[in-house]
Order: sequence, then structure tokens, then C-alpha cells
Amino acid sequence: GEFEVSRIEKRDDCPLCSKGMYEFLGSRLTKAEVLCGRSAVMIRPRASVKLDLKELYKKLSGSVVTRYNGFTLVVREGGYEVILFPDGRGFIKGTTDPARAKEIYSRYVSL
Repeated sequence: GEFEVSRIEKRDDCPLCSKGMYEFLGSRLTKAEVLCGRSAVMIRPRASVKLDLKELYKKLSGSVVTRYNGFTLVVREGGYEVILFPDGRGFIKGTTDPARAKEIYSRYVSL
């Protein structure tokens, strides 16, 4: 699953939707941000993280449904989809609760 921007409900109070502030998706994020119009939360580690996605894929492939394409690792478990990037960012699809998203994220990434 990819995020389809054209199908996202736009909100007036969202800096990305209302003002086109794409940097909002980058380094200015706090640790967890709800993505408007989607049941998803973006996690961005405050500290520098470098994930070895290939190694994590090998470790997880026997226990959860995973997909690795060389750039992202997608983990599906318990109704959630976790999309991980080499720089430690993650999208947790299936929740809008930042605390729950952090909990799910921490199953796969140790900070």
C-alpha cells in the first residue's frame, strides 16, 4: 500500500495540506505525527538512526508477513502495517494514536 495523495482528505489546520509546507514531513516533526486523512502515524526518531533493513527482514520473515524492496521494509501484523526506512522513519498504518504507533514501532526498532 502506498499513500495516494489525491484521495487524502485535506484539512485547513494541517501545514502540509493548507500551506504546502512539505518540510513538515521532514526534520521539524516531533517523534510521532498523525497523518491527516489516513489512519496512520509517522514516527521519526529524534536521534540519528541507521537501520539495516535487509538484516531486519531476515530476522522477521519467519514470524510476520514482510516485504523488502531494498529501500523500505513493510511488516504486516495484527491489523497494522509498519513501513520502515533506513533512516529510522516509520509509518504505522491502522492507527491514529501516537502512543499506540510508538508501541508498535518499538516492536521492530530499538532506539
